[in-house]
Amino acid sequence: MTVWFDDTHRARWYETAQSGRRGAPHRYSDMAVQCGLVIREVFHLPLRALEGLMRSIITLLGVE
Repeated sequence: MTVWFDDTHRARWYETAQSGRRGAPHRYSDMAVQCGLVIREVFHLPLRALEGLMRSIITLLGVE
């Protein structure tokens, strides 16, 4: 499987507004959530499998 993201999508992966709390989890942008849901529908993945796949994609993109 090949997934292509341009630099504008990588820059918008996380929500821009930070909660300001130390240790608070990242908030993903609507674009990132929609990307995951499209991949889920195409490959008929359960949510737990989608979570693992999206973690791998995030690691490969280098956005963490």
